[in-house]
Amino acid sequence: MTPPLQASVTVRSQEYALLNEALAALPAQPDAVHQAVLSFARIGLYGPVRDLITDARWGLLRRDEYRALLKRLEHAPTGRIEWSSLTRRFENNSRRLLTARPHLAAWEQNWRKLPERAALYRSLDGNHHLLMRGEDGVPHGRAPLLDVRGVLDGLKLPHGAHAHTCPPYALCDDRFGALLSRVFDLTRRMLHGFAPRLYALEHDEEALGAALYLLEDIEPLCHERVELLIGPDCVERLQALLDAAPERDLPRHVLGFPATGDLQARVLAAVENLTARRAAAATSHMGAARQWYANHTTLYWSERFARPRREPLRVLGLTSRFTTVLQYAMRDLRAAFERRGHRFHTLIEPTDHDLLTPLEVTRTINEFRPDLVIAIDHTRAGQNGLIPDRVPFVCWVQDLLPHLMTPRAGESMNDLEFFIAPELHQFVTTYRYPAERGLAWTLATDAALYSADPLPEIDLAPHRCDVSYVSNQSQTPEAFVADYLARSMNHDKGRVLCEWLWRRIESQVRGGASPPSATLLLPEAREATGIAPSDAAAADLLSRTFIHPLSELIFRQSTLEWVAAYCEQTGRTLRLYGLGWESHPRLGRYACGVARNGVMLRAVYQASRVNLQVIGSGAVHQRLLDGLAAGGFFLIRSCPLDHLHEPVTALLDEVDRLGLSGDATFSPSDHPVLAAALATTRYLRGLAPLPPGGDSKPPDVMRITSDELAYYRDLASSGYRRVAGAVFADYASVSFSSREELRARLDRYLECPQSRAPVAARMREVVLQRFTYDSLIDALLDKLARHFRTD
Repeated sequence: MTPPLQASVTVRSQEYALLNEALAALPAQPDAVHQAVLSFARIGLYGPVRDLITDARWGLLRRDEYRALLKRLEHAPTGRIEWSSLTRRFENNSRRLLTARPHLAAWEQNWRKLPERAALYRSLDGNHHLLMRGEDGVPHGRAPLLDVRGVLDGLKLPHGAHAHTCPPYALCDDRFGALLSRVFDLTRRMLHGFAPRLYALEHDEEALGAALYLLEDIEPLCHERVELLIGPDCVERLQALLDAAPERDLPRHVLGFPATGDLQARVLAAVENLTARRAAAATSHMGAARQWYANHTTLYWSERFARPRREPLRVLGLTSRFTTVLQYAMRDLRAAFERRGHRFHTLIEPTDHDLLTPLEVTRTINEFRPDLVIAIDHTRAGQNGLIPDRVPFVCWVQDLLPHLMTPRAGESMNDLEFFIAPELHQFVTTYRYPAERGLAWTLATDAALYSADPLPEIDLAPHRCDVSYVSNQSQTPEAFVADYLARSMNHDKGRVLCEWLWRRIESQVRGGASPPSATLLLPEAREATGIAPSDAAAADLLSRTFIHPLSELIFRQSTLEWVAAYCEQTGRTLRLYGLGWESHPRLGRYACGVARNGVMLRAVYQASRVNLQVIGSGAVHQRLLDGLAAGGFFLIRSCPLDHLHEPVTALLDEVDRLGLSGDATFSPSDHPVLAAALATTRYLRGLAPLPPGGDSKPPDVMRITSDELAYYRDLASSGYRRVAGAVFADYASVSFSSREELRARLDRYLECPQSRAPVAARMREVVLQRFTYDSLIDALLDKLARHFRTD
């Protein structure tokens, strides 16, 4: 369990500690008054200083230094704030809070009586304090006086500055809502709208009343992700709330100011108790589910997936709402399964403020008893042991993420684990995924959701424009590099290498080239800087986390700058949809917010005269498939991989004609067609530069490996599903590779509207034939049926 927050040890916090110690000693130890006067004076609370000096019990007026001090403070401000100056704010805040949380009305009269029981002060360091005079006549803080601002100024939350999500926080005995406001602000914007729940516990109901007088912004007190638990039974109420909501994650960090240790200890004990009980319940569910699945043989699964089926399949989909695409892919997958008559349950975070809990996952599996579990971009091993080993599991790889692109991921798959990937070869040969349990498939679209039937004008009108583009890739390359270096590079050599790569990619891509590959860039970087990744795994990681995403950013945004310049020169309209575009220094003026998945996105595709598809790794992507299915017209920024089918087809024809197999060597001079096809293929894949033509002498021998040949056959057998130039017969007429070609395409299709419809219709027909979720499900279930039938 994470320990409570501790205040920083500073001069100011030491002064407060001395002051609290002195006040606690009075009146039993009269000499403590000297420290109390000194500390009050140092923090600028001159009213209490005067009160102590003039209190006859302490005899301070008999001493010259105190009489002199009193004289100096004669015209100094006391530090006291009149409650009446804050009445209007209190009325507005209390009205707003009680509207949001009417159950707190029971405390309202206590809040209103606070000015009768305590005086409000502000010290020179900006802190507020509630002072009251006890029966002994000594001024005391309503709670120990604290340097709240000093603590919060240096506050760093334990989940880390670059975390995408985090568990909930419990906040104890806040001072004037300051801790809640600070933590609320620090957790406001995380991954794709996630913001954790905050549980604010106050044993003293009047502390909340003081916050209503002082806070200018009470959004945290009213927000749906904040629970206010007020009163002496606040810990018991927290425990009851979380007991009744097993779908909510438990707080793992309990924060409070240094003087709130008792409440923190009680909260920690309650959370530990809840954690133990939930762990026991999850273990019980997991054990029952594993026992149930252990009794099912291959024969059972063969009968379950055989066609025709006696009863529908039960399918469980695992996804996250904190994604821009994947949650919608799972939604569309569910719709397709249900159209086939199967039962489908989606495990997804219930709100923007909750993460899935192990108890919720294990309970769902034990009660739903799925025949098939599907996760996007996660293997069974990546589910922290929550998915039983003996239930069929499918990992659909949509993104080339580090945890998937490793031999450990492939080797983790048991005999009931399958995977879907755009191309199988690399996963099988490099990352050791099981070849016989792989299905080659790219992304898909739901043709029912993205229907080409025209939407009503009320839906289309807000989005009508000449050109539109939908993407969340709005972060500037400069910001991406700065963020990457801060997160991932803690040594000078790594920073030098990344900065060189950035400048090189920037120069090439902004010059009109396609995104360069790491295979060619890293040797060039080593030659220029003398720095290289330590091994192949480090090079692969750098490629996937830095080189590729940075290249994509520059490729997309430089293309958009071409479009923006064209629109500005011709008076055409451009609309950009996605997160963060409003902050882009060049393109922010075209930002139009987020196009929500579904009807709104369909309206964007239909209302735009020209939609743009700009992806350096290949145009066959979710946005293009959805947009074409919806009847949209697209222009596509050309990239090398979209032309891969031509040299691969020529290469395989020559290999078959020559009868080559396995690792083969040949003379380019004897087989120039094969040599040219192999060189072009490697160039388009970014594995080698295109060799010079003309009179340059070709190499004496060229070699094609068995792995390389297997990859090309795999690509061809998939029908070049990811290669836009092969998929769409109209690719050449809608693609562009330079600023000049873009202008020519825009001029043609914007000035001749009748030329767009037939192209869009032909491309849409291809999507409906090859890229729907219904087709994917049919292929997957056929795969599973064949697998279990032959085992």
